[in-house]
Amino acid sequence: MALIPPDRGGRQLGKILESLAMLKAEGETPLRGMVETQARHLPRGSTAILITPSVHKDTVLVFDFLSRRGLRPVAIILEAASFGGEPGTPDLIDQIRLLGVPIRRVSNGDDISQSLSIEFSEPIKNETLE
Repeated sequence: MALIPPDRGGRQLGKILESLAMLKAEGETPLRGMVETQARHLPRGSTAILITPSVHKDTVLVFDFLSRRGLRPVAIILEAASFGGEPGTPDLIDQIRLLGVPIRRVSNGDDISQSLSIEFSEPIKNETLE
């Protein structure tokens, strides 16, 4: 887990890249527990970017929780199966999109710079299906 305090311009980018370079996919705290603990430190209207390979149904609840707290979540979902993990990423992405959360999928071998630099399209809003 990494919580990066706000900063301006290039310094912020440097902090983010340094933090990402040092992270390891280890830990025992579930994503939901970590987010619920840390979200109270973020002011309403803040953007929370979550990067996760999780395919668990609780992951959708995390994005819903952030939205309900007045935060603006962004999902960077690592395609778990492409890294040798569990399948289920497409279903999870579909559920997160229904919440109106901007989302990016990154698979093993993707050019991360290209995957993340593409503008987010308008998220799908909750609609009544007839």
